[in-house]
Amino acid sequence: MDIVSTSNNNNLKAENIRLKNLIGLLEEELVLYKTFVSYSDDFESLVSPEGEYLITSPSCKSITGYDPERFIENRDFLEEISLKEDRWKINHNFTELKSSDKLETFFESRILTKEKNLLTLEHHIRKIIDTNGVLKGFKIKSRDISFQKRLEQELQLSNELIQEGNNLFTQGNVLLIKWKYETAGPVEYVSDNVSEVLGYTKEEITSETFRFADIIHPDDRDNVIKEIVKNATTGNYKFQHKPYRLLLKKGNIKWVSDYTILEKNEQGQVIRMYGYLIDITSMVKTQQHLQAKNEEYIKLNKEYKAQNLAIQKAKSKVEESENMLSIFLENSSSWETLNNTDGEVIFATPAFEKITGYNYTSYLKGQISIFDFCHPEDITLVRELFKGAIEGRNYTNVVHRIITKHKSIKYINISINQVILKNGQRFGFRTSIIDVSQEVESRQREKLFQKAVEQSPSSIIIANKKGIIEYTNQKYKEVSEDIESTSFTSAKGMLSIINNGKRNKRHLFRTLLKNKTWSSELTNKRINGEINYSQVTISAIQDEIGNIQHYVVVMEDITQKKLEERLMLQAIVEAEEKERTRIAQELHDGVGPLISSAKMFVQCFTKPNQKMDNKTIAVNAEELLNEAQKNIRHISYSLSPHILQNFGLIDAIKSFAQKIESTGSVKINVSVNNYKPINSYTETVLYRALCECINNTIKHANASLIEIFFNFDADNLQIKYIDDGSGFDFNTTLSKKSGLGLFNLKSRLEIINGSVTIDSNPGKGTMITFVLQKI
Repeated sequence: MDIVSTSNNNNLKAENIRLKNLIGLLEEELVLYKTFVSYSDDFESLVSPEGEYLITSPSCKSITGYDPERFIENRDFLEEISLKEDRWKINHNFTELKSSDKLETFFESRILTKEKNLLTLEHHIRKIIDTNGVLKGFKIKSRDISFQKRLEQELQLSNELIQEGNNLFTQGNVLLIKWKYETAGPVEYVSDNVSEVLGYTKEEITSETFRFADIIHPDDRDNVIKEIVKNATTGNYKFQHKPYRLLLKKGNIKWVSDYTILEKNEQGQVIRMYGYLIDITSMVKTQQHLQAKNEEYIKLNKEYKAQNLAIQKAKSKVEESENMLSIFLENSSSWETLNNTDGEVIFATPAFEKITGYNYTSYLKGQISIFDFCHPEDITLVRELFKGAIEGRNYTNVVHRIITKHKSIKYINISINQVILKNGQRFGFRTSIIDVSQEVESRQREKLFQKAVEQSPSSIIIANKKGIIEYTNQKYKEVSEDIESTSFTSAKGMLSIINNGKRNKRHLFRTLLKNKTWSSELTNKRINGEINYSQVTISAIQDEIGNIQHYVVVMEDITQKKLEERLMLQAIVEAEEKERTRIAQELHDGVGPLISSAKMFVQCFTKPNQKMDNKTIAVNAEELLNEAQKNIRHISYSLSPHILQNFGLIDAIKSFAQKIESTGSVKINVSVNNYKPINSYTETVLYRALCECINNTIKHANASLIEIFFNFDADNLQIKYIDDGSGFDFNTTLSKKSGLGLFNLKSRLEIINGSVTIDSNPGKGTMITFVLQKI
């Protein structure tokens, strides 16, 4: 007996434990259900078999305006807020479902919210049955379908309007038009109601200048004509156009439905058309409105579905975002980008916008990528990098160029590292990008500076603060090899260059210590015995706080310049001496004898027994003096012609050219462009220079034509002197004594701040260009 009792007690305890577990599970399910309905947009309730509300979702307040407790406290509250004519539906459908074998039922009813708004609700009642088939309650879901109902009402109204528009034709509210079968469409007849429909008078429509095609909307005109041509060529004699727009006289637009009949001749050719036009503007607007409403409903429906889907994915998205953020924060520096295995950008730092100038959000959304602003010459390199990154490769310190939004070129250093998750799965790759434009540009400037120094035509030496030479460029090496003096070597330091005394060296250091530039002219002897002249300039290089760290020595070979100055001075002296000799010779040979002869005639007045009478003596003396006066005037004109002083350079050159041409030796053409007066001294120098060129051409070139072009441009003057003579070798002539004339020409122009360029070759004539600036 005790054994049986003990066994029963154990069974009861086991059953009790099972029931407690079952109750616990039911309570958990109830909590879960309450949690679910709390987030539902629909009005959801859990009702007992007797109709008592056990649970009601909070959304009932957003729909009805009443708190959930009102429905739980009063089982008939939903029926009370329903319209009178719909109250029976709730109890009827509830009772019918309870007594039938159906599992669920649907019905609609209208309620008044707490704010007295009329809503239409769709109710879905579903039975809750346990595994033994016993009814445990009902689940009710009520959804607000008021917006859908309004759309259905508008659709019904639209259909009624469309039907009303279609009845217009049968009621005679149409416009009849007859016109010839031509592209432009001249109208032969129109019904009397044309003014009411289109705003034009009957006379305007049927005038010779009116064309029906002109009042068809430009966007519809081609389609209307194509429909006419298509039906006319396919054998149809009647057809209906697609609705099109007409431009009314007042400028507004009407939509019409056009039913067209084609009239054909015996040969089957279309000769005339009859059109029955119905105004369907109201119908079209209604359809457009309905379409907009339908699109709005579809959009709202999509948004609703998207929101539900977003809620379902929220948890997984949050977890995924946390992982990405954690990875990014652990690996982020500068412009950092996290890409997935397909190369798509998942996350990036805002430094992207600072470096590129492009919108950070657009980059994250994939609207722009690095390929959009990569330099065209580097895009192949960048594509290979990202292709390798997608395939799982790493890269370090690859430099390429980008073009920023502001059109500036930047250099960026890019490193790519694969991102591996803790479970060993490859997540994607991390891209680290640094702006290295300043470093690259600094290196480029350094290379450019080195190249400029190395290829400089001057000798450049860099010495440390002790004067020990640390660098010499190629030009210095070439010059030092040609200098005989052993003191001109880098082994003895910078001071070996300054070989003209301690006093000069002391002056050098005093100058440099004052942060000034020391300059001097040095003389050295070449290996071949010639003297070499150099202009030496030494400057100190200081650090940030003013301490001297290095010295820069620049040596310019001025030997050729010295030679040209010496030859120029010699040419000036010889030219002046030659001019004095010529004047003395002309005075001695020409004027001297005439004056002496005149003196002899004058002396005859005092001689006794003179055979000539005084009148004859006076006439002869006057003739001799007149001739002497002419010779003196000729000498004076050759020195400074009066026409130059009175009329200027151009007229003086033309006068001189005419005198030369009168000899038949050469033809001279003078051309002037934009003449502008210049000072008399400059004119005199240019006159003598051009006269010397003409004399040289006549004397040496055997030319037949000389052309002189004057071009005045703003404050500048350019003169081109061209002859078609035998020409000469410029360098050969310059090295000879005869080249003094060229130096004389150059020296004349330098006096007036001008320059001379000579272009000549044997057998190809000569062109001399004079250039004066700021005349």
